[in-house]
Amino acid sequence: MQMEYVRNLHSNYLRMELIGKPQERRYQYCILGRGGINGLLDCELRYLDDRAFLYYDITSRQNLSQLYAGRLIDRQWFLDFFQALQRLQRELERFLLEEKGCVWNPEYLFQDLERNKFYCVYVPYYEGECEFDKLLDFMIQHLDYGDDGLVECIYRVSDRFHEMGITYLEGQIFKDVEVLVVEQSSWVLATGVERQQEETMVSIADTSLQDVPAYEKGADVELPFKDKPGRFSFWENRRKRERNERNSYRESMQRQIGGMKVAEEPDYMAQISSEETQEYGNTIYMEEMKPREVIHRLYTPDGTVDVVLPQKDVLIGKKQDKVDVAIQDASISRLHAKLIYDGEYYLEDMNSTNGTFKNGLRLLPYEKRLLEPGDEVRLGKCVLIFR
Repeated sequence: MQMEYVRNLHSNYLRMELIGKPQERRYQYCILGRGGINGLLDCELRYLDDRAFLYYDITSRQNLSQLYAGRLIDRQWFLDFFQALQRLQRELERFLLEEKGCVWNPEYLFQDLERNKFYCVYVPYYEGECEFDKLLDFMIQHLDYGDDGLVECIYRVSDRFHEMGITYLEGQIFKDVEVLVVEQSSWVLATGVERQQEETMVSIADTSLQDVPAYEKGADVELPFKDKPGRFSFWENRRKRERNERNSYRESMQRQIGGMKVAEEPDYMAQISSEETQEYGNTIYMEEMKPREVIHRLYTPDGTVDVVLPQKDVLIGKKQDKVDVAIQDASISRLHAKLIYDGEYYLEDMNSTNGTFKNGLRLLPYEKRLLEPGDEVRLGKCVLIFR
């Protein structure tokens, strides 16, 4: 499946070319064209030079692959996503749309950070692969491995999906995810925190304090599971093995360093005559000089330093808890642009509303361009100079 990012005057789109001329009066094309289906990107069929394209409106939304490239997926995000997935399934049933038309590749899944809503691409009469395994692999790669319950849950879901296939998504998957909600409920009971009324994606059976007496005493007790997934057990054993290997390596290095002696080097200056010393002077030994570190900065047009770049990726926008550099301006998107460091800096647009420009040329959504000293970077109405 080949897709590309395009834009018009006011909107950004993900565009997919269709093979052959579609039967646009068929039901799925008609129902998608009317829009307004909760959880699906608004879609429009267009023709360019006798070629048919599906245009998906992605304005003000970020794809998961880019959004979580350098961030961890936590428990709350995981629960929010599967709550959205269950709502989407109900919408598909309501509009008589087949679930296999959903593309679960994280590159084509989008999140609206302002409303915390998720959107996926729906391809009418799609006959390709489900790609839900790619989404699970993405989650596993970006997990917060400090949350053992979350790790166990995702590995369990991944194992069962590979065993059962797409039928697993018809209901059983939500029962497995429900374990995380039960854990949160038990933790609330244990800490005495008042539980807030909120919409949950699954019905949860009431958990009495008699079922978990250890929580009344504040003990750290693991909730029972019927069986441990093999992949999670592998991860748990690997984590213990790596910790033991690090400890053994540290101890062996300390023993080696403790028994090492420093060899004495000959005094080469003693071999130089006193006359040569008086004529030329002693040569002072200098330690090996490190390569000069080049520090790049973003300047305002009047020459004031605005940002010192730290030789790593820098995310720019106005949502302070999601970005590295916050710019409070109405023309700046919540996640506006990214500076990618790979020995050199590259400018990337993060599907911003008002655009990212290099020397006056607007970048397409998620397009990357190399920055050179003196380049003008414009984010919305804010102008910066890269040096």
